[in-house]
Amino acid sequence: MMRRGSKFMLLLILALPLVTGYGQFYKKKPYVEWSEKDAQKMLSHSPWAYTYTFTQTQQQFWRPGTNTAGVNEINVNFYIRWLSAKPIRQAFARLIALQQRSEVEPASLRAKTG
Repeated sequence: MMRRGSKFMLLLILALPLVTGYGQFYKKKPYVEWSEKDAQKMLSHSPWAYTYTFTQTQQQFWRPGTNTAGVNEINVNFYIRWLSAKPIRQAFARLIALQQRSEVEPASLRAKTG
């Protein structure tokens, strides 16, 4: 019974952006106008992508003479993406275009000033 409830909650969490329309920047402007932040958002928090962070906490033992005690926290991010979705492919293409543009622009600026 608990498994069915947890599956329903996961489905509800994943479907929430579709229902609420939260952050639908991709409907407001074409992907060639997305900023790097928009493209990253599409790849991590969109109806086609989800980021799950697994956190494990480990308590360190206190050692006499070292005066160290505390907690270690380990975070692992899992990126779940529907790679066949057109908006995800567009986000990857936009990031590549922005990266190539940033590599080309300094060379063109040097040519103009030199």
